[in-house]
Amino acid sequence: MLSTAMWGLGYEPVSAADAMQTVMVARNSNPDVILLDVNMPGGTGLMALERLKALTATRRIPVIAITGSAEEGLAEKVKGMGAQAFFPKPLDIVALMNMLVEIAEPSSKRSKVKGPAAPRIEIVRAPEEKAEES
Repeated sequence: MLSTAMWGLGYEPVSAADAMQTVMVARNSNPDVILLDVNMPGGTGLMALERLKALTATRRIPVIAITGSAEEGLAEKVKGMGAQAFFPKPLDIVALMNMLVEIAEPSSKRSKVKGPAAPRIEIVRAPEEKAEES
């Protein structure tokens, strides 16, 4: 459902199955935003976040962390590690999509999402501006 919501907004989500693949896909695709599940196979999302922020090629890519964990202090921990935002599950899809728009697009292109998840990780590319036809 999360991928469907992103496609509906014109984004091109690319999924990764685990922490190791997340880092590899991010390095190769240079996404605009990474939606990162803190609990994932192949190493934790925290390990992936740490690696993403350590690598020159990926350190500037904004990360939105999501999780179903009720661990106390987790939101502060992931933000301290470099995540721009943190969303607990069940996800508030409207708030998440609004955060995605805010992070991925310049303010001149922003439009708030209205109305009403998910692969573990979504590597997100912002929609490309279409050339105006003459």
